[in-house]
Amino acid sequence: MTHRVFPVIILSLCGVAIWCPLRCSAFDFKFNVHGITVPDELRLRHGNTNSYMPLLDDFGGDQAIHYQQVFSSAAFSSLPPGGAYLEFIRLRTDCLETQGIYSTTNLNISFSTTDRKPDQLSSTLAENVGSDVTLVRSRTALFGMANTGCPNPGPEYPLGPSIEFDVPFVYDPAKGNLLMEMMVRAKKVPTRRFIMDAEDVVGDSISRAVGRGFASARADIVVDSIGIPVFFGFHGPPILSFQNDESGITVGWYDHPSGFQLQWVEFLGDVSHWVNYPGPSPVDPDFKTIQISVAQLGKTRYFRLIN
Repeated sequence: MTHRVFPVIILSLCGVAIWCPLRCSAFDFKFNVHGITVPDELRLRHGNTNSYMPLLDDFGGDQAIHYQQVFSSAAFSSLPPGGAYLEFIRLRTDCLETQGIYSTTNLNISFSTTDRKPDQLSSTLAENVGSDVTLVRSRTALFGMANTGCPNPGPEYPLGPSIEFDVPFVYDPAKGNLLMEMMVRAKKVPTRRFIMDAEDVVGDSISRAVGRGFASARADIVVDSIGIPVFFGFHGPPILSFQNDESGITVGWYDHPSGFQLQWVEFLGDVSHWVNYPGPSPVDPDFKTIQISVAQLGKTRYFRLIN
């Protein structure tokens, strides 16, 4: 089994109270969340074009399509070193349109890391897909959204509902660009025109390749510079928090994504010396803590989380 170690805070505990100059009355858990819109400039304006795809076919109908869109890794520079867990996305419709309503149970989504760049996708769809391809959402759950117009968009333009994933995708921008694949067939054609916001700029952070049919091997509809803006919801690896009082020191973390194990070592340098720290206890189902008593302090101990 391959373990994933994220660069988290590795802190030395030497018995010196450096985290709270006064007694801590409540534990301060840190939440490692990141919301990123790509292209970033479309947070503040609508795109310069629109598109029926990816939720409908190129004629606004309900024929199945295989949609790929690449996003430049540079757009995700705010993610922590080692990457983060992509857990949901949000799309948005063209806010100059109103009343069109879309729903489907046929929405299959995969993500992978790719060396293909925007405006350089291959018309052979398999050539765009990375070896870490992950099916994050099956097409059994209902998804729906509507053209709601642009009612006082405020600091950011309105987004559609969250498309939650069955499993997260671990994305590290240092390993390449991000490829989103959608296999889509509308449950029914909207009775009024339903279109997505889109941007058509050569050299920006997005582009697409689209084939007809779920199993299409080639982009026989289009390969071009157009793409839709997407909001990405990431959750980074848990962050260790430390607090002290007269009884000792508490180490804790928000256990999401779950499955991380706390480890400790007295001397850095030899990875084989890391061992699991016994007995983290849940504060509630989403939080874990360990207590290090005053009697245990005095030694240097380094902590990390490993998945």
